[in-house]
Amino acid sequence: MDSAPLFGKRILITRPKEQSASFVRLIEQYGGTPLVVPLLKIRHVRNKEKVKETLRHVHEYQWLVFTSQNGVSIFFDLLKDPSVNKKIKSTAKIAVVGDKTEKVLKEHGYSSILKPSVFTGEALLEELLKVVPKEEKILFVRGNLAKDTIPKGLKEQGLEVETITVYETVADRDKQKELDFLVKEEQMDAITFMSPSAVNAFCELVPYSQKENGRNLPLVCVGDVTGERAEACGFSERHIAHRASVDGMMKVLIHYFSKKRSD
Repeated sequence: MDSAPLFGKRILITRPKEQSASFVRLIEQYGGTPLVVPLLKIRHVRNKEKVKETLRHVHEYQWLVFTSQNGVSIFFDLLKDPSVNKKIKSTAKIAVVGDKTEKVLKEHGYSSILKPSVFTGEALLEELLKVVPKEEKILFVRGNLAKDTIPKGLKEQGLEVETITVYETVADRDKQKELDFLVKEEQMDAITFMSPSAVNAFCELVPYSQKENGRNLPLVCVGDVTGERAEACGFSERHIAHRASVDGMMKVLIHYFSKKRSD
């Protein structure tokens, strides 16, 4: 077992616990110890009045567009609010960005009529521009960190789009004590991030000004954008997984620690 590439290595996983099972399993399989500390939490927007006002007129929209599972879940939660108490029209057309978003939509009793073959906002925008006539109104449901690619692209082509932010992704301050302990007691050998927002949360919970701040630890993150954010937050040793998956992250971790053992 001590020949396993991650033997004795403690790897911080910052994803939500329900999304970390496969990552945990693979780290353990290769001899490591996974430390699961989700740094982000999802909450309803604090000021719901604008959202509720829009939802009271939800029947006026011919299209609903969702790009996340959280967007779907919270949208339907808000529709049930006694001050809204509305249902979307049976004739409403729904577009989703991918399979996971569609699965949550079906759990609420609805089906999508549009889903791109490539699960990106750009691909969904391209498909919407092919099928939505200019006289039909679109409601774009989002979180506070969502890109403007879709609503901006639709508006540029003369389509009528209303955007509502129904949830916020924020740093989970309930995890600060646990994270502080891991950093100050040097209980980690590497940190992993799947998104720039996770980097932001770490840097909010563990300020750079703090003596032990974890910025000296090797960091594995998905994509250049997350890597750039980590650099801006002061992480000196960054390793980029260009494949946005747990397998991609594992490949980088194994390569890094195998190389260190052989040096």
